Amino acid sequence: MNTVIGKRKKNEKVSIKGIIYAANAFNIQNWISDYKMNADNLPQSVDKFLKLLSENEIDIVIVGGIALLSYMQDRNTQDLDLIISKSDFRKISSSLKVVEADENFVNCETFDGLKVDFLFTDNAIFNYVKKAFCQKANYREGSFFIATVEGLVLMKLYAWADLRWNGQLFKDKFLLTKSLRYKNDIEVLMLNYEVNLNPLKKILEKNLEASKFGLVEDLIAQLS
Repeated sequence: MNTVIGKRKKNEKVSIKGIIYAANAFNIQNWISDYKMNADNLPQSVDKFLKLLSENEIDIVIVGGIALLSYMQDRNTQDLDLIISKSDFRKISSSLKVVEADENFVNCETFDGLKVDFLFTDNAIFNYVKKAFCQKANYREGSFFIATVEGLVLMKLYAWADLRWNGQLFKDKFLLTKSLRYKNDIEVLMLNYEVNLNPLKKILEKNLEASKFGLVEDLIAQLS
């Protein structure tokens, strides 16, 4: 299912490393935190990481903020979010420092502090996006598969329902902020693009617990 990549001037190519550099270099929290990152190294770090993927013939789909910026403005991201198979991840894992992990994803640091979230295709939702809701996009660094608008809405609905279902949501400002950001992303995408929600609802109904899917239905009703 393809979505025309628009909202930018014709033939304008976004720079992945430029996005990540700007988000980190101008984030005050990075200046005052104990974790000291040299943001000036990030453009080179992105190049090295993309070269690592290419040399190992790693099959990825870009999601998260980098993909969102192909469809909407006023969004930034400090890291890369990629859908990948576990077998491909193992090919490059020796070059990565695992920070956090569960059965669905691994959060890593790689060259000079570049942060990368790997989302595994063992998860049915991520696999649907990789197989059916992606398309090629041209960046200054090259051509990569990214999630379509429908794919991003599917992932945001899935993530939002998981957070909203969490009993600690309204006791944790970090989780609540993420939940509100996901909801806002869904609203902006649906405002600017025609999104057929019916196939997305069927996928979510098949792969979510009834209580979580009920939350998705309630949110879609609010947005429709």
